[in-house]
Amino acid sequence: MDDLEVPCKQKVRGSIPLVGSHVKGLFLDREEAFSILYSSGIQLRGLMIETRMLSFVAWRDGHYPGLGELLATLSPLVAGYEWRMIIDWSNPSVEVSADAWLNSAEVLRLFDARVQLIDGEAIGRGVSSSASDVRLRAFDSGSWDVWTTRPDVAWRVSQLYPDAAELEEW
Repeated sequence: MDDLEVPCKQKVRGSIPLVGSHVKGLFLDREEAFSILYSSGIQLRGLMIETRMLSFVAWRDGHYPGLGELLATLSPLVAGYEWRMIIDWSNPSVEVSADAWLNSAEVLRLFDARVQLIDGEAIGRGVSSSASDVRLRAFDSGSWDVWTTRPDVAWRVSQLYPDAAELEEW
């Protein structure tokens, strides 16, 4: 494999260590390694980028983590994203044009702790991308579903919500 330039400006020869390894003195944890690989567009043999669909119970010890809280826990992975909102039901009611793309800060402002997305979906993409790679869906206030092609986002969701189970279809 040729030398690869990664965002940390250090050259790596051969395979990129993903977990618990040093790259010329730089320690990468799993989330950082996935973020570097994803943002660099590096395709490595043996590291498949696949679509993951995860679902987890929404209510946690009497607390409902709303869309704003879910986005905050996925930050900084989706901090620079824009979102298209499909809102079937929220309490209190929130109205957003179905054609509008909102930045993450706007979504966080609209869906603060007082607003519960009961049925709906947030479709996310990087600002410079035309394709969405993260989707967050509230299903009847009972579960959150996450669709993503980003391994770092899937890994983060599975770490934050260990009960997250694979969905067979979206």
